[in-house]
Amino acid sequence: MGEGRSPELIRDGMEGAVITYNERTGILKYAGSFNPQLVVHNGVLTEIRGDRTPIGYSDVSQQFSCRDLQLEHGDMVYLFTDGYTDQFGGEMNKKYMISRMREFIPSISGLSVEEQKESLRANFLSWKGNQEQTDDVLVLGLRF
Repeated sequence: MGEGRSPELIRDGMEGAVITYNERTGILKYAGSFNPQLVVHNGVLTEIRGDRTPIGYSDVSQQFSCRDLQLEHGDMVYLFTDGYTDQFGGEMNKKYMISRMREFIPSISGLSVEEQKESLRANFLSWKGNQEQTDDVLVLGLRF
């Protein structure tokens, strides 16, 4: 910023999530911006949606909702960036989309965490094919 110039307003935000887990009670607390949290219990998927508010710039000041979820032994929790679901690929060069993620995650949730990592990677690369990677990709899976 030069002398005599007013600061420019940067109209940019990001997505994110924060979780905490209480080992004593088994309660997971989740607050998120846009991207959901996926939880698989006994092969059944539950989606906990984030708030539709960006972190950073926004026209409206809003607190994020905190959602509680009672976890049980063996449950899998997944958090991820939009880079996985926004990747172009497949036969029609379309985005992967959250709907495919909702189908894929339960199918691998019973595998070891290492096997899930490899399955997620192979699935992403297969979908992407020869397309360029469009964004950063992070998938975090936690078994409780």
